Amino acid sequence: MDCLVNNAGRVGSRRFAEDIPADEWDEAFRLLCRSVFLGIKHASRVMRDHGGGSMVNTGSVAGLRAGYGPHPYGAAEAAVVQLTRSSAVELAPHGIRVNVMTPGGVATRIVGHGAGLTGSALDDSVERVRESLRDFQPVPRSGEPQDLAAVAAFLASDASSSLTGQENVVDGGLSLGRSWPPEIQAHARKASSRTAP
Repeated sequence: MDCLVNNAGRVGSRRFAEDIPADEWDEAFRLLCRSVFLGIKHASRVMRDHGGGSMVNTGSVAGLRAGYGPHPYGAAEAAVVQLTRSSAVELAPHGIRVNVMTPGGVATRIVGHGAGLTGSALDDSVERVRESLRDFQPVPRSGEPQDLAAVAAFLASDASSSLTGQENVVDGGLSLGRSWPPEIQAHARKASSRTAP
């Protein structure tokens, strides 16, 4: 085994902390964090015996910044980021690199699942995510699964041989702040054209 990609996701409970049942909290950690731990646990033995390898975990910007997901989701994804760091330190002497991708809004069915959609409504939710992110982040398009696949391929390759324990934020600038609304962009362009030499 040369590479492992730990990728699991579900948005889960969208409630105030005081209203979250403990079993919903536990379920988020089982799916989002425990699964990554088990992947690292079992792959590390194989990779160590093989002479090294690369592990790529999928986290979320919700694990880096508040307000990008529900409490259980954000806390579990933050745990994935920290587990990545501590595993990277432990496994580096064995030639095993461990990194994490932290995507923002990606056009998949995860948001629709979180809203309880099914069937064609679930499929339609992907395009709605795409549309909503066009004006919500600095890069004027949603993330796509192939964006993450490209980063995972890079992190699995020898081209990233000096990277370990790193947060690779793949969010179109979402975590930097909201993009300027179109009317402010137009005003800024107009003002810039008047002051340009």
